[in-house]
Amino acid sequence: MQVLAPEEAEKEGFATFSKEGEHIAIEIPDGINTITVKTSEGKKITFCFLPYFDGGSPQCVDIRNDHNGEMMEGHPLQDVRAFSLGTTPFSSEDLKESQVTLTSVVLL
Repeated sequence: MQVLAPEEAEKEGFATFSKEGEHIAIEIPDGINTITVKTSEGKKITFCFLPYFDGGSPQCVDIRNDHNGEMMEGHPLQDVRAFSLGTTPFSSEDLKESQVTLTSVVLL
């Protein structure tokens, strides 16, 4: 793990998001690996990098937001919102409790 300025992160071959603030740059090894994050306010989120086969390079990321410790059916409750160019194409706020997504999946 490295803490880098955005320009340094780009030079090291990492993608950047914001030009303000530092980037925590992590190279994920092959296999199943999870990054867990907690903010100063106690908000938590995990990113689990998964390969398609044992020991392979990660091909997707499961993202789980622990929504302030609230639980539903024994699982952390998430409030999921997806944005695209400033609009909100998806929000779990409008879903019934039985439809709430517990994990978001991003294919790499």
